This record gives sequence, structure tokens and C-alpha cells, in this order.
Amino acid sequence: MTEALEHLMAEDAATARPFIAAIAISKARNGLPAPGFFDCARRLGRFAGDAAGLEACAFHAGVQRRGRVLGGNGNQGQERVIAARAYWLASCLISACAILHTITPNLSVASSA
Repeated sequence: MTEALEHLMAEDAATARPFIAAIAISKARNGLPAPGFFDCARRLGRFAGDAAGLEACAFHAGVQRRGRVLGGNGNQGQERVIAARAYWLASCLISACAILHTITPNLSVASSA
């Protein structure tokens, strides 16, 4: 899953799009992505703060805001790309959860966040 998210982030960075991977958040981190998201953003030159600090909150909020602006600007082609990539990411997350549940059937969803 990490490789898929990092691949998406690299594609987004190369095309100056907001990180679609920002929608993969953790309940354990109060709605922020995992630290790996910020590590990858740092490697791609988009984030320079502390993954556990206020900079992370501000950066994530900015990515989400930018994604909504790009998705709602009337550019239907861009909206289709964003929707397709979000669907692909959601499918990957669902598959990963199903595999995890098969491997560890007694693990609850809430404890895995």
C-alpha cells in the first residue's frame, strides 16, 4: 500500500497536482495521513516541517483545499482524472483491508487505524 501511495505522490509531484494520497488518513493521527506521507512529500520537495507538528496539519489542510479547488473549477477533464485516481486509491485501500482481515480475522478495524 505504501508503494502505491508513494507512486501516486510522485506522479502528482511531477505534474504539479495536489497529492491524491492525502485522502488516506489515520484515525489514530486525528485525521492526518501516516508519517510516511510527510516523509515522501519531503523527499519530493513539497514539505519541510515536522510530520508530528503543526506544520503537518497546515500542509495537509492546504493539500486538501488545493484538491477541492482543482476539482471544482469546471475543468471536467481534470475532475475525471481526480475521480479516477481517487477511485483507484479507494479500491487499493479496500483490497488491503480485505487482505489484512483474511490474515488476521480477529483484528478489528478500529484497532488497525
